[in-house]
Amino acid sequence: MRLLRSVLLCLPLASLLACTAGGDPEDSDALPPNLLFVSIDTLRADVLGCYGSEAGASPVLDGLAERGLRFASAWAHSPKTAPSHMTMFTGLPPRAHGLGNQRSSGAQTLATSVTTLAESLGRAGYRTGAVTSGGNIKGYLGFERGFDHLDEKPGQPPGKLQRMGDWIRSAASPAEGQAARPWFALFHTYAVHDPYLPPKKFRKRYADPDYDGGIVGDPVELSKRVQGGEDLAPWATSHAKAAENFWARVDQDDATDLAYLRQLYLAGVASFDFQLGRFLDELGAEGLLDNTIVVVTSDHGEEFGEHGDTRHNSVWREHLHVPLLVILPDSMQLDPALARGRVVEPAVRHMDLMPSILELLGLDATGLVDHTMLGESWAAWVHDPAAEEPGRPVYGEHRSRLEEPLDIWSLRADGFLMIQAEPGAEPVLVDLAANGLELVDGELVPGALDPADPKYAELKDLQLQLLGRFQSSAEHIGVGTGVELSPEARAELEALGYL
Repeated sequence: MRLLRSVLLCLPLASLLACTAGGDPEDSDALPPNLLFVSIDTLRADVLGCYGSEAGASPVLDGLAERGLRFASAWAHSPKTAPSHMTMFTGLPPRAHGLGNQRSSGAQTLATSVTTLAESLGRAGYRTGAVTSGGNIKGYLGFERGFDHLDEKPGQPPGKLQRMGDWIRSAASPAEGQAARPWFALFHTYAVHDPYLPPKKFRKRYADPDYDGGIVGDPVELSKRVQGGEDLAPWATSHAKAAENFWARVDQDDATDLAYLRQLYLAGVASFDFQLGRFLDELGAEGLLDNTIVVVTSDHGEEFGEHGDTRHNSVWREHLHVPLLVILPDSMQLDPALARGRVVEPAVRHMDLMPSILELLGLDATGLVDHTMLGESWAAWVHDPAAEEPGRPVYGEHRSRLEEPLDIWSLRADGFLMIQAEPGAEPVLVDLAANGLELVDGELVPGALDPADPKYAELKDLQLQLLGRFQSSAEHIGVGTGVELSPEARAELEALGYL
């Protein structure tokens, strides 16, 4: 594999592009498709209209679903930012690549034996650029690898989208004398992440004007209160003041507060949906999406009391079910019935993204990727619905505390959920046909099966098989180096509520 990669890297760029595109590299139409990958951090699937919401907060994303493919059952492996994103960009589950959120047990930079999506596309001749929002997707964790351009500068979504657009324009218009090359652009945002402090325009549209509880969803008003003597988090540093004071005013046992949290969250979703629409409209008007595959997804979801908590600290449906939209350009010449408005029903996972994307781009992973990806490509499904397979088993893992190993888990397979939501607890088996939302009624999970049911043993065996496969991969890959937080990195994480 390394020898083949060396041969590919020694080829002139024009020859390499001719091989991958199957055409004349001097003809821009013969270039492989570009890739625009948008990750909307903390976006749960069911708040989008295309996934059943009636809130009306996502007209742009819903429109993308009508123009492309919507994966109805797309799943993260982790409810945390760093491990989920690294899974998307390596084709490996978190237990295999080993990366955790900073300060968590096992947190580290990515091992050098692993090839990222950006590195593989760079080897295939792509220009690569990313605009991210830092936090737990910082470059030094391994996310910088393979990118010619990495922008981690702070800023609000409109400005960051503008910078992404500027890089795409520069990548699509090489300087005189330079060959035309396809590009890969990654945009990541915390626009819908907590604390939920959406712009006034959208807050007025989605949040209850008669709410009279303690939550303050207006960033200006929250700042005034903190500075005016109502600092409910005196221990917090200046970077963490907003997040800590926001959550200090939330009563998680109050149904009204939980409802208001969700309304503020929806307002944030609507705000970014609007901004994304303007960004895509501008690129489209300039022809920059004519030969571009657009992928929109999220790293994990968000809880609003469904299982007695908020934010994203477990492995239930609301934490791991994420949107996945794939919009293919007309240049790929697919039957519109296959490429527009189609819903793909079988379950897919974050670790399937990298192998699927490489195949969609017409690239052979052999020679471009040094490690063995554990994800499976679904690219063939795009061209032939008959190629769709039954839903793949979806394994999720998380740690109950920062210093703990991955001690809680869930497995979804064959219409059942097996979940150990508390460390050391007996796993619960749920028939999803009876309880598809995985809701809890008091101490019981409706639809739960008796441990004596044969399905219980079957899924427990499958869990052990998956763990063995993931652990074997981890041992083969090795580990990266430990993460030491700089003062600047600590400040970013504090502002996001991670510290």
